[in-house]
Amino acid sequence: MSFSYSISNVWDVDQRWNGLSELGKNHCVPAAWVNWMYYFAMNGRLTALPFVNGQANHIRKNIDAMGDYMDTDGDSGTSASNTIDGLSDWGDDRNLPYFIMTARATDNDNIRYVSLRNLLQMGAHIVVSRGKYKLDDGVFERYRGHALTVVGLTRTDDNIITISVHNPWNDSSLTTQASTNVQHQVLTQKKRNIEGDTVTILRWGPESVNPPYLCIDAWTAILPMFAVSNVAANAITLHSADIATGKVSERKFPLPFNDTISELTLDPSAPFASVIAQASGELWTLSLADGTWVKTPGITGAQRLVYGGRRQRLFVVKDRAITAIDDEGKLGASRDAEVAFDALSYDPSGNRLVGVAGGKLVLIDPADLKVLATVDAPEIPGSGRLSLSVNRRDQSIVLSRQGSPEVVTARWQTKGVVTSRRFRLQSEGASSGAHVNQNGRLFVAENGRFATFDRDGARVKGSVFVGLAVGALLKVARSNNPLDPERSKRLGWRN
Repeated sequence: MSFSYSISNVWDVDQRWNGLSELGKNHCVPAAWVNWMYYFAMNGRLTALPFVNGQANHIRKNIDAMGDYMDTDGDSGTSASNTIDGLSDWGDDRNLPYFIMTARATDNDNIRYVSLRNLLQMGAHIVVSRGKYKLDDGVFERYRGHALTVVGLTRTDDNIITISVHNPWNDSSLTTQASTNVQHQVLTQKKRNIEGDTVTILRWGPESVNPPYLCIDAWTAILPMFAVSNVAANAITLHSADIATGKVSERKFPLPFNDTISELTLDPSAPFASVIAQASGELWTLSLADGTWVKTPGITGAQRLVYGGRRQRLFVVKDRAITAIDDEGKLGASRDAEVAFDALSYDPSGNRLVGVAGGKLVLIDPADLKVLATVDAPEIPGSGRLSLSVNRRDQSIVLSRQGSPEVVTARWQTKGVVTSRRFRLQSEGASSGAHVNQNGRLFVAENGRFATFDRDGARVKGSVFVGLAVGALLKVARSNNPLDPERSKRLGWRN
C-alpha cells in the first residue's frame, strides 16, 4: 500500500556555532528538536522557544538551551534517556501539550517503516537516529550516531521507501545559518545482528552495504497529547490536543463486538489501545492511526492488561495467570503467580511489572514472569475497582479505588521496604481511573468528566482536557522511556 507524508515550513537549523561547547560538533540532537520547536512557535505556540526569531545568535541560544535540558555533552553528545527527560521537561515548562514515544533496536525490538508511518498518521513529529556500525564476524557494533529531523516519508506501490530529513550538520560557517536543505534517502528494511540481537532496522541508502554501515536504528517522536476513554458503551473515544494551538479534537471508534469493555490500556511505544470485552474476556487491539481492530486469538476470560518490558509486550491477567503477547499478537510465556491479581502496571525505570494480588504488592520480571518479591500492600479503603499506576520518573506507585477520593502512593525501596503516604483528592464527586504521569499529576474521571490533580490532591486548573466527558476507564498518553539506561550511557549509542 502506498503512503505519502510531507510537512513544509520546518526549520533546518545548523548544529555548529561559535559559542557552543566544542563548536556544536555533538549538538545534533538538540538542534534536530529545535527545528520542531521553531515549527510550533511559527504556528501559534510562541512559548515553544526562548527566542522565536531567526537571528543567528538566537538560533545558537535556542540550541544551547535545549542542550542544557538534555544534558548534551560537547565531547560525547546526548543520550537517548536524557533526550526523553529533557524533551518532557521542556514541554512541561512551556505548556506544550505533547508526550514522547521512543524505540531503539535491541531494546524494544524492531525499527520498521510501518512504525514511522503509524506515528505520522497520528500527527507525530519525529527525529530519527542514524547509527554508524562496524562489522565483526557477522555482528554489527555501533560506534556513533547522528540525529535527523524527519520532514517526509513515502512508500510506493512497489515498496520503495524514501525518507526526507533535515540534517543539522553544516560546518560551512560558525556564525551564519545555512539555507534549508532537504535530504532524501531510500531505506531498505533489513534484519541485522546488532550486538547479539537479531532485529529489524532501516538500512540507509546504498552506502550502507560498505563501511561505515549506516541505518536508522532508533527514533523518538513527540505526539499531540491524547486521552482515550469509554465515554459511550459501544465505542472508544479519543481526545487529541493540537500541539501548536491546543485545540482539542474528538474521534470515536465503534467497538467491533456487541458488548461493553472491562479494561483499557495504551501501548506506550505505538498508537494502539487494547481492550477487554466485558462478557467474553476477549482481547482486542485498536490502531488509533487508522481505526482498525485486531482480535488476539486464544484469549478469553481476560481481566487485566498492561504493556511492559523493554520490548513492550502486552501482558494479560486471567485470575492467577499472566500471559505475554508479542507485537505480532502471538502468545508467549505464561506463568501461574499463585494469587489472583486485582491490578497490574509497569514500572519502566525499574523494568518490572507491579501488581496487587491477595493483599500484597508483587514485583514481576517482565522477561520470564518470575515473581521477584512481595510485600504487604497499603490498605485501600472501599470496594470499588482498584487502579494501579506507576510514575516512571520517581517509581512511585499510585493506588486508588473507583468511587473513593482517597489515594495512596508507595515507593518500593531497594531493600524491599515500601514507604507510603495518603491524601484525598479535592474532588466534587465519585472518581475513577487515577492515572499518574512523570510529574506526579493524576488524571481522573470525576463525575464523568476529565479532571487533573497534583501529588497533594489539589485540583490543577488549565489542564488541556479538563471538563471533557470521559468514562470510568480512562487512559492518558504519557511520555515513555523503556530503553536500557546502561546502553544509553555508552558512547557508541549517544546521538
